[in-house]
Amino acid sequence: MSNPDISIIIPCYNVAPYIERAIKSALVQQGVTLEVIVVDDCSSDGTPDIVAAITDKRVKLIQLKENSGPSGARNAAMKAASGQWIATLDGDDSYEQGRLQRMTEIARSKNADMIVDNILVVSEELGKNFPM
Repeated sequence: MSNPDISIIIPCYNVAPYIERAIKSALVQQGVTLEVIVVDDCSSDGTPDIVAAITDKRVKLIQLKENSGPSGARNAAMKAASGQWIATLDGDDSYEQGRLQRMTEIARSKNADMIVDNILVVSEELGKNFPM
């Protein structure tokens, strides 16, 4: 397989209730080729077991030997990344469908080195969206 368009890096620590949703939201992105690199930062709640049970070959699990914090986990993921672009996704978040295709199209059309976008915060308790 050639290098993917995007390496999605997911640092995670004790996000068992959310990690499968995060990974699935990455895997359903269309219009781009991708790999998903999940770096578990010594979770104690079964997070790595949930990731390991995902059979999609685009998902790679890296388990750190000692807790390194979010930046350490992101750095480990970036070292393993082979995509043209790197996209970040926290283990308790998810992507809107079509997000990465839109972002890469804009980046390529502008010959950009980097692109960022806004986020939408959804409160689980209130069921409301809060634009950031």
